[in-house]
Amino acid sequence: MFKFKLGRKQPEENESRRRLQKELFGFNKICDRGFPSHPSAIAYDSQLKLIAIGTHTGEIRIYGQPNFQLSYDLNTSSIRKIIFLNGIARLLVLTSDGYLHLLEINNLNTIHIDHLCTSNEDIGMILKNTQTLCLLRNNLNLLIGLNNGNIYSFNIENFSLNTNPIIPTETIEKIIVENCSGRIIHPGSVQSIVQHPINDDKILIGYKNTLIVHWDLPSNSHDRTYIYKQEVESVCWYNQGRNFATCHSNGSYALWDAKQQLNIVEIEKIPYGPYPCTPMTKIDVKIMRNGDPLIIFSGGLPRSSYSNKHTVSCLCENEHNNERTRHVTFDFTTGIIDFFTIDKLSNDGSRDDPQSLVILLHEEIVMIDLITDSWPSYPLPYLNSIHASPVICTTFACNVNQEFYKKLINYASIQFEDYSDRKWPITGGEITKIEHDSQQKHLLLTGHEDGSVQFWDVTNISMPLIYKLKTSDYFQIEQPINDDTDEETWPPFRKVCVIY
Repeated sequence: MFKFKLGRKQPEENESRRRLQKELFGFNKICDRGFPSHPSAIAYDSQLKLIAIGTHTGEIRIYGQPNFQLSYDLNTSSIRKIIFLNGIARLLVLTSDGYLHLLEINNLNTIHIDHLCTSNEDIGMILKNTQTLCLLRNNLNLLIGLNNGNIYSFNIENFSLNTNPIIPTETIEKIIVENCSGRIIHPGSVQSIVQHPINDDKILIGYKNTLIVHWDLPSNSHDRTYIYKQEVESVCWYNQGRNFATCHSNGSYALWDAKQQLNIVEIEKIPYGPYPCTPMTKIDVKIMRNGDPLIIFSGGLPRSSYSNKHTVSCLCENEHNNERTRHVTFDFTTGIIDFFTIDKLSNDGSRDDPQSLVILLHEEIVMIDLITDSWPSYPLPYLNSIHASPVICTTFACNVNQEFYKKLINYASIQFEDYSDRKWPITGGEITKIEHDSQQKHLLLTGHEDGSVQFWDVTNISMPLIYKLKTSDYFQIEQPINDDTDEETWPPFRKVCVIY
């Protein structure tokens, strides 16, 4: 720094010296640990049991069972959406600069990610206006819904876009004139497209301006239309496609009979009303093992009291048995990017049997065990938010004594009593098996701004948290007793995040 300030010219290094420095100090990044910075999208492959997380910096990370991790950097703009081509180790990535990328997990020699192709620059303006994507089950066609209401079809085999919309806005406007009695004029943006769970020829389209359309792909015509009194945010099928659900901008959701010819809602509810509520941004309905519907939604809280909260609610109601009714509002400190469930479909397909709920947030990921009655969260074997409280010092302990390590694990188990004891639900990928009992253990200790010292197992790639020492417990002075008897109990909030 001083040399530049004094204005002295630096002698040029010769090539041999630079080569020697590169050999002596040739540091290479092996892997990334912890939670990725600035996540923007998540996807799940239900056959390969893998999750993929994309970031605003163009990075993609793929995770499976503990110690299985892949990464790829597109070196481009923000990743908007990721979709797995289920079961074939390929994924589609939509970036904010208007490109679709096709990536493949290649394990012929070494497991890595290959970039297969990128969409043509000419269709960039269409892709930049994408609102929602729907991959059809044939893995050959991707439906693209735009902000202006048009829907396009992208051929994955040829990796090309049909520049004429397969469902243009003009067609929907004609349907509105014929069926909606002047209640709306323009459908608005395409909020959701979902394929029927059994009949591949049918899709459900949710348009912003209160319109839901049941569409037949082979005939390219509508079967039925539905109008709701509030703007549509999201739609989903459930109960083998016999029903569907919608959520809306006023914090309400509606349950519909898909066979009903009339525009009649079976159930409509504002869970946290009657006062004005924030938009319910996404909804998913699953049929549990006992046959009860589980309604999962984000948002929808009372606007005046909780507009700054970030929540995902799980609601299971049984009108014949109150003991089976459960309702939890999972409360997070940072914003919600997306959520989905990991299911174990029954043999006859009548039960989704959701096993786990995965919630991606801006600063962490949370997984909820839906099998255990109390709906506890899983302890994370990876993707831990190391900087939940800023790290101010670290130390590395190599080849930790085995006896000490076992005692630390046993002592730390008390901290995980409230967590699920079920097996981690993401089980994909193949790793080289190691005899863990004889393997040397390595620990990373991090000191944090909140006075805690955290012990991380860095023996392998996963880096799970094994113990958290709260030093503040040893320095506390007497605090006034906080009377929580008048604490608000509705909605039924439960804080499950590590960032406060």
